[in-house]
This record gives sequence, C-alpha cells and structure tokens, in this order.
Amino acid sequence: LWRSERAVIARATLVRVERLWSPAELRRTRGLSPSRRIGAALQACDRFGIAESLSCGPELVNLWRNAWACGAHPRGAAVVTAVVDCRRAGLRRPVPVEWVRRAHEAYLTARGGECLRPESFEEAEDWACRTVRATSSLLSRSAGTAGLTCFDYLLGSDGLEPVPDH
Repeated sequence: LWRSERAVIARATLVRVERLWSPAELRRTRGLSPSRRIGAALQACDRFGIAESLSCGPELVNLWRNAWACGAHPRGAAVVTAVVDCRRAGLRRPVPVEWVRRAHEAYLTARGGECLRPESFEEAEDWACRTVRATSSLLSRSAGTAGLTCFDYLLGSDGLEPVPDH
C-alpha cells in the first residue's frame, strides 16, 4: 500500500501560492463568487495573505478548539473566544487587554473553570499570540494600543455559539 501512495505523491505537481496576491489576482478572485473559505481569506488579505489564510485557518481553529482540554490551554481558549466574540458583536478596533482579562472569565467558568487547570492570564495571552506557520496566530497584539485582534478566519468557523450577553 505504501508504494502506491508514494507513487501518487511522486506524480503530484508542486504549486507555489504566493502569500500576498497582486491587485489583479484579487480582483479576478472576487469576481468568481468564491467559496466561504476563499471569501474569508479575501476579507483578511490586507493583513494576512490568501495562501496563509487558506492553509492556516483550519489549523488555527483546531488549535483553539483543542485548547479547551484539561491542562492544555483552557484560559488561552477563553481569551481567544472573548476576543472573537467582541469582534462578532461589532467591535472593529483591537480589544483592550483589560476588557479581555475581565470577559474571558465567564467563558472559562462555563467550560469548567479551575477544574480545567488553566494557565495564568499572561501565559494564555502569550500562547494565543504565538506564531504558527510563519506569520499566523490566533490573536495578535496591536502596536501601541494594548489591544488584541483575532485572526479573521476564526470569525466564520463552524459551531460558534451565539455571542453571550456578558
């Protein structure tokens, strides 16, 4: 079986997709009524590249979902959820860290709180801002504003709960 799999892979053609696309490429893509994933990548193309969004988006969503496990990064997952929900609720500027510090607690408590063995807030923030695959991260720190911004792909991920009142 491994020989046939290896033969298939050997026949594949490697296609390099540049991180940032030209204005002409972006115009052509917008005119094609793209899929939801490509549409999300197009919305983020001024900050993140198309290829980056397409390749890293699903990986970052899985990283976020898996972080809720006991002893993983549950506070980090709560921090990311708080920032994502602020954006989904209409906030367009970076979320002040102090808001996140207060808002994430409700998400953490709803998932099990201290039973999840959460890390410190500082460790959670560092984890969420850690770079994955060159330039992507769940959250990014905004220069000079002490605020956090989420990777746009997260906003359209499947299975998001309605934004809570808090």
